[in-house]
Amino acid sequence: MFPTQRFASFASKATVFWTNVFQAILVTVVVLWVLDIPRRIFGAGIYLEQVLTVSLGLTLALAFIAETGRKRHWSDWIAVATSIVLCGYIAARYESLTLESADLPLDGLIVSAILVFLVLEASRRTSGWGFVGIILAMAVYIYISPHLPGDFQTRYVSLDRLMIYLGLDINGAIGSILQVAVIIVIPFTILGQVLARTGGVDFFSDLSMAAMGNFRGGAAKIAVFGSALFGMISGSAVASVLAVDARQLRDKAAAASCPRARGRGLLEPVGRRLRTVLRRRLLRCASNASTAAQRTRRSHPTRRVCRQSS
Repeated sequence: MFPTQRFASFASKATVFWTNVFQAILVTVVVLWVLDIPRRIFGAGIYLEQVLTVSLGLTLALAFIAETGRKRHWSDWIAVATSIVLCGYIAARYESLTLESADLPLDGLIVSAILVFLVLEASRRTSGWGFVGIILAMAVYIYISPHLPGDFQTRYVSLDRLMIYLGLDINGAIGSILQVAVIIVIPFTILGQVLARTGGVDFFSDLSMAAMGNFRGGAAKIAVFGSALFGMISGSAVASVLAVDARQLRDKAAAASCPRARGRGLLEPVGRRLRTVLRRRLLRCASNASTAAQRTRRSHPTRRVCRQSS
């Protein structure tokens, strides 16, 4: 049974419906941003952090309702609504909130504290108390370190400034890690699914089977070779696992191919270089063909005049 079918069998219809809605909105937001649709069509200037904030709100909502370990409670739906409204508020007023963050505004402090709490709770539900404990231990260290000697000593940071830093700063919750997940992982995952639906994965699999199928240990070599070919295009381990290895290994795809998936990203610069060379060759061939056609027309002016008169 696939994960989606397993989730649908345990969850209620309302949970499945809103899960699909939030996932569809998340994918739509990411695709629109990657294609630069707001600026090209509507002429709207949107910060990347606003897109990340909306994506974070949708992800938090999914974390609160997509949990299959227990039945849904009314507090889960309150957390979902709070996540959507809070992140929508931050995205709408992101510019003013960041400009006023140095003055520690009250609204910025409140939304930052609530956002940090929601992130910790969602992390606890998805990753357990171990991950949350590491985060809390690092937070406690911030207030212990000013009293430590030597290199372990740091400057004192007030609690309100720490909350605003974690909630609104680009090095906090809306930082580089979230940017990688939203701008890189999701588009390449979509690329993998598009190739899987359109038959592109079959090309890599068939080519790898033809190249490695007759050798000893052919199944493993086929998976490695197919993943390497796809990695030359995507450069993303997650997309390669979902596209190539999910077809070959099914339920054990992620566990068996994640270590190998990191290595296949090394071939992405090779694929990029090959694409550049092929593109230059094609442009050179097109330019030479156009130049030859112009020379032919110049060398036969009477033929061109006859054609125009006819």
